Amino acid sequence: MATAFAPSAHATYMGKSFWPSDSEITSSPSGLFPTGAWGTSFVEDSPTSFTMWFDASSGTLPDYATSTDGKAWTNNSAITIVGSLPQGTTSVAHSVVLQTGANSYQMWYYTGLTGTSEGINQLAHATSTDGVHWTNFTFLSQSATAPILTGHTGSNVWNNSSLGPTCVIYNSAGSATLNTTNAFANQYVMYYGAGQEGVTANPVSTGLAISTDGLTWSMFSTGKTLTGSGSGWDSGRAVIWDVLNEGGQYKAFYSGGVGTSWAGLGYATSTDGFTWTTDGSDNPIFSTSQGVAYRNNRDWVPRVLLVTTATDKFYRMYFSVKNAGGAGSVAYTDGPHSAIPEPGTMALLGMGLGALALKRRKKAA
Repeated sequence: MATAFAPSAHATYMGKSFWPSDSEITSSPSGLFPTGAWGTSFVEDSPTSFTMWFDASSGTLPDYATSTDGKAWTNNSAITIVGSLPQGTTSVAHSVVLQTGANSYQMWYYTGLTGTSEGINQLAHATSTDGVHWTNFTFLSQSATAPILTGHTGSNVWNNSSLGPTCVIYNSAGSATLNTTNAFANQYVMYYGAGQEGVTANPVSTGLAISTDGLTWSMFSTGKTLTGSGSGWDSGRAVIWDVLNEGGQYKAFYSGGVGTSWAGLGYATSTDGFTWTTDGSDNPIFSTSQGVAYRNNRDWVPRVLLVTTATDKFYRMYFSVKNAGGAGSVAYTDGPHSAIPEPGTMALLGMGLGALALKRRKKAA
């Protein structure tokens, strides 16, 4: 018999008071994280099976690791490339991985191209049958009339350059033709970082794109969905990394900063996933100014995971951090236990919140 979980009053609010103090992941593979662990993502396959993908401190491909509790990790080295990367690229970074069918996995990632290659060639795609071995690497393409990235041409338009995909949502029942009115009626929705690092006139913001196949993308509405507040800790940059839908309300977790910094993690809500209301004076959730040594230089890339056991349900937030000496690691914190609404009122969206069953894949191999 399934255990019933009574929703908590906290379940509809996931701002600062929802999350207690955090802890640093100090077990393997902590020594492999780069300065800030960009792109780190997590999934829970079962109460005793967790998987993490992250940009390693050495090499040009993401590493993946496994854990039985989501706290102590065993590194499994880099993913395997089958074939070749798109012409002119040498790395796979900031990867967003989703399972979109039986033995069908997709990855969206940042190519690292800069200069004359800035624009849509900064984003690419690959496929896999097991989530470990990847092939069919290709650049993304975009609509000629509603491009998601314009390319760096010297102008300070908000989307002339990208920091990569940050959250991709797949809806198998989505429209086969592009829906330009309701973003989430489409089969694919992508949030992505846009703007130029350190360029005051073009702060780093979040873009929203839609697609029918995950390969060719169109800007949704005016494209820019969240940007810096203009004052305070998130005045100069704001990038969404995870989105969930709870009771018909979209909830976003984002990184904010000033100048070239990433100063903290914020929370925002929306009725449509495009127009956001940030949490005002209750933000940031965590910040570099809180006096915690392992994250006093950078707090960013929040990922929110639903953890389910036989007797409990709770949200866990992971986020990437960097200390004053430049060492990167990952922190985590658990929200209130048994505080999750009943099935039917909550839908998890985005990177790291699907079921990438690594253990099941190993058994099937």
